[in-house]
Amino acid sequence: MAKSGKTHKTVKTEAFDFPLATKRTLKAERKEWVLADSENLYAEFQRLRHKIDWDALRQASTEDDVKAALSAIDQFTSNRLPSAAAILATVREPKYPKLRPIRFLARSCALAHTYQTGSYSPRYSRDICYQEEKRRGPAPKPITNLEYWLGQARLGQKVPRKYLRRINKLLANKQARPEAQKIRKKLTYVDIPEKIEDVGKKRTTVWLPETTVAKLKKLSAATGAPMAELFRRAVEAYLNRS
Repeated sequence: MAKSGKTHKTVKTEAFDFPLATKRTLKAERKEWVLADSENLYAEFQRLRHKIDWDALRQASTEDDVKAALSAIDQFTSNRLPSAAAILATVREPKYPKLRPIRFLARSCALAHTYQTGSYSPRYSRDICYQEEKRRGPAPKPITNLEYWLGQARLGQKVPRKYLRRINKLLANKQARPEAQKIRKKLTYVDIPEKIEDVGKKRTTVWLPETTVAKLKKLSAATGAPMAELFRRAVEAYLNRS
């Protein structure tokens, strides 16, 4: 095989450059890494919160003071934490909270932990985390036990009796809802326009039989009108007839 005769030193290579779109994509990915590292650090500090001397850490003025506050942590675990310089720069900030500082510490050290840089800004690290959280939007709500077992029931899996009763009740309510909507289409509170005159009103208490109250509740659920409105219209209709 013939060789060109050019070595690595003699070949003239051009500077490798990314297009602007690729640079923006890489910049966005780096910000996502910072936010992911802040979440990992928060979980790590939360797990080690009983082994950290938080009072000594808050009063630290040198890197040796920071290491002394973390001395109860083993070497393997401490290697996964941010450097002492990053923690010291965060602790010496005026906004460092005295109570519940884990979230603040994790977000402030995330940038230094991601890129292992000596000079950085804890404030800039927190700003990146805030911007990424705002861009990502609210976190989805965790699935409840009832929703989980409802999905298992749809797949034909066996469901515990406690959740099976609730699932059957939920499905029964869903089936009864279309029937109630059909009744509401016939007569609704909105379909009966009536303007109450601007006259003096007075509140009164009326004692009704339980059967009458039950009928009023049923009619209120069917029409969508409050029970008090139904009672008022019934009284006015009776007075107008008499």
